[in-house]
Amino acid sequence: MATPENCTSEEASGMPLVHPSKSRDSTTPQRFCCLLSSILIGVPSLESFLEIVEQEDTTKWRDLKRRLIARTLFTWPSCVLFMMEFAVAALSKPESPQAASANVSSSIGAFCATLSFVSGLGLVRLLHTIQPRTIKEIRSSMTKLTVIAMLLATPSLLFIMCMYTLCIGAGRTTWLYAGPFLKVVVIVVSVGVILFVPLAFLFFTCTALH
Repeated sequence: MATPENCTSEEASGMPLVHPSKSRDSTTPQRFCCLLSSILIGVPSLESFLEIVEQEDTTKWRDLKRRLIARTLFTWPSCVLFMMEFAVAALSKPESPQAASANVSSSIGAFCATLSFVSGLGLVRLLHTIQPRTIKEIRSSMTKLTVIAMLLATPSLLFIMCMYTLCIGAGRTTWLYAGPFLKVVVIVVSVGVILFVPLAFLFFTCTALH
């Protein structure tokens, strides 16, 4: 996630404000950090998020909040499905090395899905409770800034980790034990998931970035 220090273009209230589209001197690492931040928290930096909340015109804030909540809700059915899959796998005894290998990736994926679901609840609560008058207090405390950043980024980050873990587990199991056709299918599906999940998160926030 991009921090104010990583995406500096000007300073506001003692902290840098990022405007990647306006900064012509942005380096590739800075642009990457801003893109990563856009995927995880919906805006190019934490400072940008605070600036949107502080604006007197709440139109942009309402739109961003709606999209952040929408993409959090978008992940919940998948998280519940992964947790149910893990529960079924945990209650059944693996009958083959393939099943045992799949159970390992399922357990890691379910753990990430559970944390993503729980942190998503915290994010939804935060979005409903944060107010412009609280921003000044948040800015004055590095601890509060860190907590806000973690609440914003954790649901998306853990969900992406969950999807990637399951793809890696399925790919490893298929590569070791399946035929050529299934190997091609799993590789194509895994690449699709790796590309789709970050793009889906950007889709839910792309118009809020302008």
